[in-house]
Amino acid sequence: MPASRPSCARPTPPTTCSTRYPRRVRPARGGRRSPTSPPTWTSSTSRCWWARGGARCWRTRAHHDGTRDIDNARFQHEHPILSVAKIHTVSELSDRRAAKKARTRELVRSTAHRLFAERGFDAMTIADVARDADVAVQTVFNHFATKEELFFDGRTPWVAGSAEAVRTRTPGTSPLTALRDHLLALVAGQLGSLACAERRSYVATVEASETLRARERELAAEAERRLAAALLEAWRDEEAAGRPMAFPPEVTAPLVAAMWLSAVRVLIVENRGRVVTGETDAATVSAAVEHVADRVLGHLHDEAHRLHGRALPAASGRRAG
Repeated sequence: MPASRPSCARPTPPTTCSTRYPRRVRPARGGRRSPTSPPTWTSSTSRCWWARGGARCWRTRAHHDGTRDIDNARFQHEHPILSVAKIHTVSELSDRRAAKKARTRELVRSTAHRLFAERGFDAMTIADVARDADVAVQTVFNHFATKEELFFDGRTPWVAGSAEAVRTRTPGTSPLTALRDHLLALVAGQLGSLACAERRSYVATVEASETLRARERELAAEAERRLAAALLEAWRDEEAAGRPMAFPPEVTAPLVAAMWLSAVRVLIVENRGRVVTGETDAATVSAAVEHVADRVLGHLHDEAHRLHGRALPAASGRRAG
């Protein structure tokens, strides 16, 4: 009987992983995963990846900060580049996602503000902004619900500014004194900034769009509500400290907020248009309006103290005029 001829079939290479490969681990699209590809699955003791020789596993070592690195001498010898690879924690991944969202939001906003200045608010659409920013339309809506919100985003610190001035006032300063100082600085800043071309372009865009003017009025109403809440909180604290008021703060807080912010809004809105149209310059109108604002707010300040049934502060503690 003739001797059997040796088989020419290549022997099956031994596997380096004795455990069954999990279903969640799959090769990369178009073939097997490259040896330098990052791991795709983690068990409690090992990480696996695809290579030409089959599945390979190595142990990982935990650190106090929650990260892990590779702790396998054979893998370090075969792949020194990956021997000290770090595995990101959940908090690090969340921080990365938040940073990416912030960058996308800033890209969309800066692109939109540039296009609004160049072509006008009503002529632009969300689709135009998305196309120029190279993002999907839905991405824009994920960050901004409306086109008006996109236009005003980052441009209206005055909405929360008055309430914050009352809440963060220095100890010993009355709420109305802190509010008056803040509003005088607001008037000077809003009108003085019209010397900048970018600021004039912003105001011109608002003045040319009825939609934006309506939205600005809504923001002014929101600022009024916030200020009323801050004043109510401050005056209730004063009553709790043994300094009662002549009238309930629930009545006087919204009244003071409406009167003070309405006066400031008229001074700003009615005079900024004169600068945009070239009727006057920013420095001239700012100086004139600031003087008027000082007199008007000073009068409101004095009347509010009389309304509360308290003595006025010393003249040295008030602005001259």
